[in-house]
Amino acid sequence: MSTFIDFIREDEKRNALALSKPKATMERALIVSLEDADVPNDKALKFATDLVKLIGSEGFLKELSDEIREPGLTESEEAFVARSKATMIKLLERRLG
Repeated sequence: MSTFIDFIREDEKRNALALSKPKATMERALIVSLEDADVPNDKALKFATDLVKLIGSEGFLKELSDEIREPGLTESEEAFVARSKATMIKLLERRLG
């Protein structure tokens, strides 16, 4: 089985023309989530852009992939996704701390 980062890189190759759509969607979701916090639009856009760039960076994806490892033999897809999500949140907290 391939690692998470291998999966991401292979998916990027297959969907090279569609990559801007998921990034733009993530940025919009972050901006909307900051509206209630009274964050000015320009600062929300910069934060969203920087966060998406961080998450998509080679270093972050490599670290995430190393920490997630492969799914356990008896681990369900839902459990693997939940564990991966929790790991990503911890990495973000460490980096943005």
